Amino acid sequence: KKKGDKIGFVDKDMNTVIPFEYDFATAFYFGHSIVTKGNKKHIINEKNIAVLDVSKYDFINITSNKHATVAIKKSNKEGESQYGAINYLSGELIYPLGDYHLLGFENGLCPIDFGYDENHMPVSALLNLEKQLIIPKGKYNSILKLGQLIIATDYINNFEDVYDKNLDFLFKTSNSIDVFNNTSKNDIYRLNVMDTTPRLYGAIDHKGNIIIPPIYHNINDFGWNNDGLINVQLNDESFFIDLNGREYKK
Repeated sequence: KKKGDKIGFVDKDMNTVIPFEYDFATAFYFGHSIVTKGNKKHIINEKNIAVLDVSKYDFINITSNKHATVAIKKSNKEGESQYGAINYLSGELIYPLGDYHLLGFENGLCPIDFGYDENHMPVSALLNLEKQLIIPKGKYNSILKLGQLIIATDYINNFEDVYDKNLDFLFKTSNSIDVFNNTSKNDIYRLNVMDTTPRLYGAIDHKGNIIIPPIYHNINDFGWNNDGLINVQLNDESFFIDLNGREYKK
């Protein structure tokens, strides 16, 4: 909340819990916020205690209960930065700043984008907290964390390898997997069949089992409503289905 030109925090009853003393403040993530006061930038906890001075970084993104990705702008290249990762509770730099983009640690794993190779294809790897690339650089073109899954994509051979959050291999698919915006907690994933015209959509669970067969021309990104239904389109018709595939039409 802002009072005048200063920012602080209030509880649900509008009682001040952190004084209005900051020039900038993010929302709290994993119990911590990034704040600035004057030319100083800190990570604070919910008791307004500064756990780390991060003034030297141009960019900070809190990604877990103790890890954050950081970046410093390159002085010789407009708009480019070097990225690394820190333990913001200890101040330890757990991965050095370099010419790559770290997507954030979760469950001890962090995807890294290395830019493009000589064939203009993106290059990715997966980093652990021991600073090891446990999926080596260049094996996949893209590595993303989606819900409880890690999706590793080979653009040249058109497949996705799907791992669980502990990096145990689950299955391979030539289709595309994505999360529903409001349904990741149910461990349900959007399935996009890539080799059909028009494309077809359905849903799978975290092991690749079909929940909703991919027969629909669209399936709502927002996921299942509180009543357990999701909107789908088939040809020119729009209606709802449930998790068992039963259709509910007007």
